[in-house]
Amino acid sequence: MAPDEALSWEWFRDAALTMDDLVDAYESHRYEGYDALAAVPWMQERLGLLRERGVRKPFVIGEFGVWSDGDPYYNGQFIAEYIAAGIRLGVAGFSRWTLQSNPYPGESGMNDWGLWGYRDTGWALRPAYVAHAMLSGTLRAGSRTVSAASSSSKVVAAAARDPEGRLVVLCANRANATRLTVKGFAPGALVERYVYDRDAAARTDGSLPESLEMRAGARGEVSFAVAGATFAAVSYTHLTLPTIYSV
Repeated sequence: MAPDEALSWEWFRDAALTMDDLVDAYESHRYEGYDALAAVPWMQERLGLLRERGVRKPFVIGEFGVWSDGDPYYNGQFIAEYIAAGIRLGVAGFSRWTLQSNPYPGESGMNDWGLWGYRDTGWALRPAYVAHAMLSGTLRAGSRTVSAASSSSKVVAAAARDPEGRLVVLCANRANATRLTVKGFAPGALVERYVYDRDAAARTDGSLPESLEMRAGARGEVSFAVAGATFAAVSYTHLTLPTIYSV
């Protein structure tokens, strides 16, 4: 895997131009301030080069994160927005920095970006833990991207299906309270919905929000209300899967 690049376009470009016969996958790091979608041009640049050269190898983001800890709830929402944007573009995998807060060698103070705190907090879980766990539990290893479309610039939509035929549609709502309608299911299909909101983020015991079963309507749609700055994961298993979703 190469080039383990951290914000250096030249390093990534040179690896793609000179080392492709030596690597099985490409990997880079990226951190943002407070807007997850600010990383989209950076993702497009790297994926674009690989596609231009006909490289059909995975591109993964080996480290990503948010530098702002001013709103612990949004740090969880950030994860969903970032991953949804990456899946839409074709990023094959993500690894968030960092799982656990800890003293960072060579720097003063605490590396305090973890999904849970350090021992002085009793390893207290944070809202980002709930978001990360929900996504890890629904977006399974081996899944492949399925085309998804959103009718709103404020809702980032992405979809993937795993080798067993289970499909997950991820909807990250950057708007105020709204009603989401997800289309493309088989009429009458039974789907499960998971939502990250402030109630879900308040869970500090390691439990995750329960799923809610919903029945798709006659036109293959499910509709539900969500608060502002939330995300929903809608999962569905069927042998014949649709390829276009609109939110």
